[in-house]
Amino acid sequence: MFVGDAKAGAVFAFELGPAPAASESRAYRLRGIDGKIADLLGVAPGEVVIRDLAVHPVSKEAYVAVERGHAGQAIPVIVRVSQHGELAPLPLDTLPFTRLVLSQPASADLVLKGGVAARTLSITDLAFFDGELLISGLSSADFSSTLYRARYPFCDQLETSTVEIYHAVHTQNETRAPIQTMTVLPLNGQPHVLAVYTCTPLVTMPLSDLKNGAHVTGKTIGELGYGNTPLDVLHFQSQGEKGQVQEHVLITHKHRGPMLFSVDSIAASSAKEGMHEPAGFNIVAPPFMAVPMGGVIRVDDQDAQFLCALRRDPDTGSIDLLSFRKGVFFQLHDHVSEYILPGYVYSESQGGMKQFQDLLWSDELGIK
Repeated sequence: MFVGDAKAGAVFAFELGPAPAASESRAYRLRGIDGKIADLLGVAPGEVVIRDLAVHPVSKEAYVAVERGHAGQAIPVIVRVSQHGELAPLPLDTLPFTRLVLSQPASADLVLKGGVAARTLSITDLAFFDGELLISGLSSADFSSTLYRARYPFCDQLETSTVEIYHAVHTQNETRAPIQTMTVLPLNGQPHVLAVYTCTPLVTMPLSDLKNGAHVTGKTIGELGYGNTPLDVLHFQSQGEKGQVQEHVLITHKHRGPMLFSVDSIAASSAKEGMHEPAGFNIVAPPFMAVPMGGVIRVDDQDAQFLCALRRDPDTGSIDLLSFRKGVFFQLHDHVSEYILPGYVYSESQGGMKQFQDLLWSDELGIK
């Protein structure tokens, strides 16, 4: 498990040890997970800030990164959550680990407008691909938007590149704003970084360009909407109706709804010339579908059937840990529809819809 420590300007790789494989694919449906974590840590729910989510690829357990407390008094904790609802803090002080120290993290003394400590942006995201860890963040260099590359297991070699992009809302090239979230995926036969910035350029750059000491110009292929911060960009696979594998990219946002792209549409846009003209306040993007996952805070790939997400309940305000079935991307219990009203009868042509409804309700009610 890779954990970024922006304050220390370092990344830790913790060895979790062998994990039993999940015996079945089952949906998470844990309501009020923020309250449960607060009870575990002995604090009020308002003292818990959720930062990230990762699903173990073998056990399918969820790992939730939180902070107990606020600002300078915040204590980072990682909580392991089983699909049966059992919570336990991960004993980081007893796990074997190795550490990678960044070469030029942002100054510990620099405070930005709004009281944001620049050092908290030294690590904004991590992405692991083909034996390498990529680390995005803010550095103390002249061109402060930085991408690091390091082989794992860690060694002394840390490759550092600075990144420049065209921001179609700000109508200028920018070298200081760090990548907010990223993934690595193959585009047109070559691995690329797919990155999303605040306010909200969508950018690709070939992984081969990220060499030590290089200044890289990313290709802006979209503008996803002003006044917004992206939360996660997730590359995942699903199975189509005829059994074919489909590749997707899901981008979630703090102030806008989630957007689902096909990898093919991303690749097609990346093969063209990038954006060089102002976008105004418009969304200019590869073809996408708006999916009904409003309130999602963090999301990760769970298994062949599900995405796992932390989502704020639209009615109670609490945070739930839920699984969303791929291809559907919504929760039935959010809606009062005619299907659940007394006396509704499915017509002969609605056999598929009945099966679909029964499947989703079994997920959400835990019926086998």
